[in-house]
Amino acid sequence: RFDAAGYSYVFDGEAGTLDHALASASLNSQIVGTRHWHINADEPAIIDYNTEFKQPACATCGPDYYSATAYRSSDHDPVVVGLSLLKSLTGTQGRDVINGTPGDDIISGGIGADTLTSGAGNDVIVYASMRDAGDSVTDFAPGVDRLDLSALLASLGINQATRA
Repeated sequence: RFDAAGYSYVFDGEAGTLDHALASASLNSQIVGTRHWHINADEPAIIDYNTEFKQPACATCGPDYYSATAYRSSDHDPVVVGLSLLKSLTGTQGRDVINGTPGDDIISGGIGADTLTSGAGNDVIVYASMRDAGDSVTDFAPGVDRLDLSALLASLGINQATRA
């Protein structure tokens, strides 16, 4: 995912990209977003991680601008990669029996009248259309698991729902 306007490094008024994120084919499908975190390249050199303007090395340089934050911790900006590492389990158009894993899962039965068992973890049960109405969830845990009705509601012309 190339961003022609992106940059991660500024030197002598010129901007460029030094930092990249690489992913395997299996991890690439779990990437939900990437961006540069602009915390370094735009900051002045006087507050960078070097020591020439820090106290006590330069007691006559004026105030100590060092701060123990992420800002100006390097001379270039990091790339932040958002990942969705939930296991996604999806049924077919027939009647399926889907068993979740011990971790966090996203479970969608598909069109048939399915039996869904989420298992342990904070699971999301997806109802995408009225055809999912025949699905049975055997072990839904209120406060732990959650129902995702967003696609179902959108298919009915309801684009925003609020909690009562």
